[in-house]
Amino acid sequence: MKKITILLSIFVLSCLCAEAQTKPPGNPHKYPVINGNAPRILKWDTTAKDLGAIHQGVPSVVKFTFVNTGHSPIILTDVHPTCSCTAPDWTKNPVPPGQTGYVLATYNAATVGKFNKSIAVTTNEGEIDILVITGEVVANNPDQK
Repeated sequence: MKKITILLSIFVLSCLCAEAQTKPPGNPHKYPVINGNAPRILKWDTTAKDLGAIHQGVPSVVKFTFVNTGHSPIILTDVHPTCSCTAPDWTKNPVPPGQTGYVLATYNAATVGKFNKSIAVTTNEGEIDILVITGEVVANNPDQK
C-alpha cells in the first residue's frame, strides 16, 4: 500500500511539473497595461473628443469607435463613466478580430461651465482604456430663438 501511495504521488507531481513547463508565459493582455508598451487589442479612432461649446440642457452624444486587433473575439465587459452626467452605451456582442465596435457617451449638459469627463472601458482580456470628452456648456440666451 505504501508503494502505491508513493508511486501515485510521484505520478501526480510529474504531471504537475510537466504542465508547468509546457504552459507559455502569461498572456500580456490578462492584466491592464500600465506602461503603455504592451500591444493594445483595441485600436480606437480617438480616445479624446472635444465637444467645444454646447448649449445648456441639450444633451450631446459622442461616438468612439474601435477595431479589434487581437486574435480572438473581444467583449466590452464594463463601460463606466466618472459621473452620472454621462450615460454610456456600447457594443454588447463579441467583436470578432478585424471588426469594429463602439462606445457612445451622452453628456447631459445640465451645468454651465467647462467639463472634462472620462469613461473607463474594460474588456474580457483585462485591457482598460480611458475615453475622455471635454467642452464647455454655455447658458441659453432667453432672447434667442
